[in-house]
Amino acid sequence: MQPVYDALHFLKLSRGEKLIVLRAFFLLPLVSVVFQFRKEIWRKPLQESITVLKKAQGSRNLPRAQRIAALVRAAKYRLPFQITCLSESVVVYRLLQKQGISSRVRLGVTKGAEGLQAHAWVEHDGVCLAPAGAHECFSTLESLPVAEG
Repeated sequence: MQPVYDALHFLKLSRGEKLIVLRAFFLLPLVSVVFQFRKEIWRKPLQESITVLKKAQGSRNLPRAQRIAALVRAAKYRLPFQITCLSESVVVYRLLQKQGISSRVRLGVTKGAEGLQAHAWVEHDGVCLAPAGAHECFSTLESLPVAEG
């Protein structure tokens, strides 16, 4: 699974993968802006802040889920500004949902040298998809189901 680093790699992608990269280019900045201007999202109940999809359908979707996460990660690194782990997680979750692949956005906290730190990531079938990082160092907050729709 090779990420998309330049236009040449992009042109070699399948039509469906190109669509995922283009959606990520659109959604990553949009989600980032929403989180920047809607700080009150953190004041809403935890149940509204964590999104859980249906139970995992098994590992048969894992390679496809990993590929979608890699495409989003590649798009993220091509943007001219930094994308937070929460924004990346929401975009990966949404694109997986569009493909009918179950996933879960997880939130975790840890106490570091700079105080309390938070991290968000996406899991499919218990496997961390995005963003790549040391999510094992974070204590996962309890996930609460959120009504879909």
